[in-house]
Amino acid sequence: MWTLAWDAYALVHQPLSIFDANIFHPLRNSLALSENLIGSAIFAAPVLWMTANPVLAVNLVSLLSSVLCGFGAYLLGRRVGLSTAGAVLTGIIFAFSPPRFFRFSQLHLAAVQWIPLALASLHAYLDRGRKVDLRLAVAFFTLQVLASGHGGVFAAVAIVLMLAYRLALGEPFLLRQRLRDFGLAGTLLLAPAVLFLIPYLINQAEEGLRRSLDVTGTPIESFFASPTRVDVFLQSLITDRSINAAATAWLFPGVLPVILAVVAVVAGGVALFRRITAFNRNDSALASLVVQTSPRYKVPLVIAAIAGLCWATIGAAPPFLGTGDGLTAQRYSDGRVAWTGYLSIERPGRYNFAVASDSASRLSIDSQLLIDHSIERPDAPTTGSAALTAGSHRILVEHVPLGERAGPGLSWAREDAANEYIPVPPWALSRRPTTPRAVAVVHTLESVRLLSAIIAGLAIIWGVCVWLARHRDGWVGWGAAYRRNPTGFYLLLTIVCIALAVGGRVGLWQYVYWLPGFNFIRGSSRFMVLGLLGVAVLAGIGFDRFASRLAPATRRLAPLAIAALLIAEFSPIPYRGVPYQLDIPAADLWLARQPKPFSVAEVPVTRSERLHSNYMLHSMAHWQKTVHGFSGIRPALHEELYARLRSFPSEEGIRHLAQLDVTHVIVHSSWFPPEERSLVEARLPAFSAWLKLEYLDRDSRVYSIHSPSKEEP
Repeated sequence: MWTLAWDAYALVHQPLSIFDANIFHPLRNSLALSENLIGSAIFAAPVLWMTANPVLAVNLVSLLSSVLCGFGAYLLGRRVGLSTAGAVLTGIIFAFSPPRFFRFSQLHLAAVQWIPLALASLHAYLDRGRKVDLRLAVAFFTLQVLASGHGGVFAAVAIVLMLAYRLALGEPFLLRQRLRDFGLAGTLLLAPAVLFLIPYLINQAEEGLRRSLDVTGTPIESFFASPTRVDVFLQSLITDRSINAAATAWLFPGVLPVILAVVAVVAGGVALFRRITAFNRNDSALASLVVQTSPRYKVPLVIAAIAGLCWATIGAAPPFLGTGDGLTAQRYSDGRVAWTGYLSIERPGRYNFAVASDSASRLSIDSQLLIDHSIERPDAPTTGSAALTAGSHRILVEHVPLGERAGPGLSWAREDAANEYIPVPPWALSRRPTTPRAVAVVHTLESVRLLSAIIAGLAIIWGVCVWLARHRDGWVGWGAAYRRNPTGFYLLLTIVCIALAVGGRVGLWQYVYWLPGFNFIRGSSRFMVLGLLGVAVLAGIGFDRFASRLAPATRRLAPLAIAALLIAEFSPIPYRGVPYQLDIPAADLWLARQPKPFSVAEVPVTRSERLHSNYMLHSMAHWQKTVHGFSGIRPALHEELYARLRSFPSEEGIRHLAQLDVTHVIVHSSWFPPEERSLVEARLPAFSAWLKLEYLDRDSRVYSIHSPSKEEP
């Protein structure tokens, strides 16, 4: 709500400095600490300007994204050759299937409507060669980047995969022609996407806006999890175990979409098999691939096979060595997760540990409680330290994960490493005690495994290049029949997205999470939003294959029946929504009527990062600078400030506010626990030299800040 409202405000008042939002004062580019949603603000701004209702604006954008996703997927289906009925079913699946639809509260994941339109335009360009189609693809890509950074990464993955797929099957490269078609118009259309990346790159360099690898990955249950009544009922027929309770995201696209997608893949596979088995010398393309052989490409492929075998063997080694095989996770019905096992230390010394600050977490090592940051104790530290000897130490990590944060979220730093916290590496965690020597071996094997993966990849590329150099004409002739066939590409897209969504040390995520754009994504399971588009197109193809075998009369009724079944499976009725009304406290409304500019801080401040989102909403009354903010990271300056404000009122905290040129502090007395409220109110008169009471009501009071040091001659 705050982000859309800020965008609408800034588009009128400061369009050229829209990223200098009013949160995290005095930080610049503070909007770029999270998703900016500027592309979605195009739809929300008129509603906000007319009604000043951010709840309505959020709901409008969320619901409109479903309509546009369905329409875009329909156009994509028609572009790749689906019937009208098949394309409509493709649109229904992409609009309402759980992996996308149940992200509607996360606008940066729900509003991915421009991806299918970008792919449809790129298909049209590669098929027809019209420059207008290429420029449309660029325009839709830019719109997607503006609407969602996550969606921009998804669109880039899909576009790169399509180009690689087409080129691999013999699509003419024609670099000069492509650049001419792109032209100045394409450059101008792409420019906003590039310009909007600059604030993120600046914050990434200054504030460390990047993700670390979560070695736990996505629970397998997530790929079968769905909240709809039909899917839950079908789950109960298969197992007594609660699949949804063990999942961290709804990633199952639905039974019927999967069945239709399988029909498409099987039909495509059968057609390919028939062509191969019906081989004869009249198929010149296939003949050239089979007859013209050479041993030259076998050497790199043998190297790739050996390196791949080494990679797989090393990956299976940790359980046998008794270390590096991770912790044992136990999930409870109340949402709590407990990880148990052993932490292995190579070098003895004092180690500092930290847990995710927005989760209720506990950490114990060797039965010593180091961190107890629980819901009941929100102000408790999220860090702790212990002196550890070389060898294995019993560890217990407990917390209630938020959203897709499935891993233990544990980081560490040696005390002599300047507190540079990094995630605890996988080689240090095991399910049973081990020796320092075994830990050192597994640590070394991790490096060898990475090297094996690199060697295997390079050898495969080498072998393919050598092979294609000799068989290029035959391969191009062979691929001509499949370049425009959508089954192969959308199957590839789906497989790649699943491989990314698996996360951890199993899938592709471990090799790409550090790349620009990828290191902005919180959870790898989010790639199933793009994977759903692949499933939707395959399902449309599968329906057309199925319908082609029906009698004409039945064929006309089939789309209606399938659509009804899809809607029934996806239906979440009764929908358990949460009514919400934005109520800004009277103290903030009073401050909004005072002369501007001013800057504000609000208390109480706890260790819960999400409390700051309330203060962000309060700032919508005046849009002046506030020290508060909530995003994927917390700047170091504000980490220190919030620590001081947790003991408000204190001279240290008030002095820090004055140094940041904060002019007012709002004390929400009713938000303090009763015993703490009376203590705060009793201490406030002692700071009359710093704080001047400007406003008072039953729940809150507003003080202006005056620094005595500034008034001295």
